[in-house]
Amino acid sequence: METPTLASMRLLPSEGCQAGAAFELQDQARESEVVTVDGWEVEVLRDTRLVVARGGAAVEYNTAVREGLRHVQMALDLMSIPGSGGYA
Repeated sequence: METPTLASMRLLPSEGCQAGAAFELQDQARESEVVTVDGWEVEVLRDTRLVVARGGAAVEYNTAVREGLRHVQMALDLMSIPGSGGYA
């Protein structure tokens, strides 16, 4: 089975079906970047308004969304520290 993608970003980790979630940013990402936070990969793709989180072991939709959002928020904070991001 192929790994599902959104705007060419994988929605699930490469190691088995775990959890994934995608969210919309306020503005387009200026750079493509992947950050790992607590075992979750969070990716933004240049010139898109999407951010994808993949990882964890959520078995239900609400848990995947909640955990995905939590990790996205932490990753966007880390991406913004060097000044390259400024994501919202």
